[in-house]
Amino acid sequence: MITVLIAGVLGFVLSFGAIPLFIRQMQKLKLGQLIRDEGPAAHQHKAGTPTMAGLVFIPAAVLAYFIALLLSAWFYGTSPKPSATAWLTLGFTVGMLAVGAADDIMKFRNKGNEGLTEIQKTAGLLAVTLPFSYLAFQFPNSAGATPASTAVSFVRDLPLDLMAPGAIVGTLLVMAWINLIALSGTNAVNFTDGLDGLAGGVMMTIFTGYLAMTVWQYSHRCVSAAGVGCYDVRDAGALAMIAAALVGSLGGFLLWNVAKAQIFMGDSGSLALGGALVAFAIFTRTELLLPIIALVPVLEVFSVIVQKFVFKFSRKGSVSRGEKVPHAHRFFRMTPFHHHMEKTGVNGMYSIDKKGIAPGTVSSGEVNSVFRLWVVNALCVLIALALFFGDWFSQNTGVIN
Repeated sequence: MITVLIAGVLGFVLSFGAIPLFIRQMQKLKLGQLIRDEGPAAHQHKAGTPTMAGLVFIPAAVLAYFIALLLSAWFYGTSPKPSATAWLTLGFTVGMLAVGAADDIMKFRNKGNEGLTEIQKTAGLLAVTLPFSYLAFQFPNSAGATPASTAVSFVRDLPLDLMAPGAIVGTLLVMAWINLIALSGTNAVNFTDGLDGLAGGVMMTIFTGYLAMTVWQYSHRCVSAAGVGCYDVRDAGALAMIAAALVGSLGGFLLWNVAKAQIFMGDSGSLALGGALVAFAIFTRTELLLPIIALVPVLEVFSVIVQKFVFKFSRKGSVSRGEKVPHAHRFFRMTPFHHHMEKTGVNGMYSIDKKGIAPGTVSSGEVNSVFRLWVVNALCVLIALALFFGDWFSQNTGVIN
């Protein structure tokens, strides 16, 4: 699996080297991040910071994969043609990148923090997801296996086949299931992108976890290592190379994105990473493991849902009680959840929301929040890996020592 290492190194080198050039170009065009007035006061100095780094580190990962594939063919005589699973994973990621880039461009055009409307964005996500959910079940290999499975999966396929009710109902269930995962996953990563280095660091830990899983699945695939606990995952080797390329490219990006960030990933980066996350969950047969390995993004989107629910119904209750000045409660100080952490100190006191923060400085609340969420998600990745490897060892030895 030396090609996996090569893909990771190339992803890092290409991303780290290209981002400074992109930063200078964005500064020359005077295209920078626009900050919401209602956001934390300590974020206002970030206005004008170059964004849309997803246009750099995602292509860097894609290019790293193809170069590693060609080098593998040259030195080891493997096929230079990408597998169907690789094409689908990269295609879905790039498709989400396009939707995110359109959102970022609309923000520049509108000269505000509002890009695509909710309907436009959802339509764009569905325009990418619907073809993906169909093509994922095409391209059978010589054994008849397709990249995706119609069974719901945890650490491998469960005995719950969505096609069991019949062709018509089953097809609708499969399409609905994949679209649910896709829309939830991409939006979760999008909500996570709000602090310097947060989304990049969290996603780096997640793809490191998927790298470990895909290497193991490749080494214990049923084709070459048939036996108890082998994996029916299609093209696990290709997925491992893509995971390594993503980890490397994110590493190169993070060196420019950690506080004080010199560039942000933008929606182009967050939606693309969400697309890659969804593809890995589906193709590695770990769909129900996704909320564990990506717990921080899940909590981010959940916090927004809770905030809206509490606000809406508390205001409705205030109106029904006939209060002259209707008011509403907020469960969190601010959402997504990372802003609540940022604005709340250990003892429940505001830690960063100060108008007097010096321009160009980074609040300790932001740095501490990012570090803690990195640690939390890294621990969740370890738990997910423990469940994944524990399943294999329990099937082969009957006990985990």
